[in-house]
Amino acid sequence: MWSWGRFRDWDALEAAAKESCDAAVLDVNLGGQRVYAVAKVLAERRVPFIFVTGYSGEALPPEYAEQPRLGKPFTAQQLIRALSNLVEVPIGR
Repeated sequence: MWSWGRFRDWDALEAAAKESCDAAVLDVNLGGQRVYAVAKVLAERRVPFIFVTGYSGEALPPEYAEQPRLGKPFTAQQLIRALSNLVEVPIGR
């Protein structure tokens, strides 16, 4: 697994559309910007992703209500477990 790094606006959208990745972690609200356009592109490409957010599931748009999410704050172990579940890779492999 590798990271694209931190993206904003167009860069994240362009990377989601063009780059190859196994999974993505999307912060729902980063600096006042919502990430739903990026989520849409990833979903269309069938790239699994998880939202990290301080919002409840009800705050997400209906199309993402069932999307995996991790509440802030979270530990590294919680993130690892969530990503492992997302890509179905056993922890410790």
